[in-house]
Amino acid sequence: MKNEIKLQKNNCNREWSDVEWIQEFHDFLQGEISENIRCTPLNLTPEQSSLIIWYLQEHFSILPDHIEMCDDCKQMYDSYSEGCYYEIEGKFYCGACEDNSEAVYCDCCMTDMWKKDGRNDDGMYYCDECKIKKQE
Repeated sequence: MKNEIKLQKNNCNREWSDVEWIQEFHDFLQGEISENIRCTPLNLTPEQSSLIIWYLQEHFSILPDHIEMCDDCKQMYDSYSEGCYYEIEGKFYCGACEDNSEAVYCDCCMTDMWKKDGRNDDGMYYCDECKIKKQE
């Protein structure tokens, strides 16, 4: 995937993806400073760091808005190529952590639902509405 981040200085000599650049910024905000930078670390929490990244995505449109922080492992990921967001949980999950969610998508209509409410005998997940349709 083509990078959306356009760098202003000499950092363009690194061939990193947008996810890698934003992960480095996310780490920097949490106090992990690159060897080339000399400053006092901020030591923000992953959630505080993610909030700053979100603000730069939504308010200033500086960073691509499809890079999200996984609420489980706290790593950044590209939501265009992996992961999911379950509205009923209000959480993002990268591809590696998707199974850790208490929610799942209905295999028929793709509505998000609680896992505990929808597992069928065939191993598929169906919301109440799709269970009724399947029985008809």
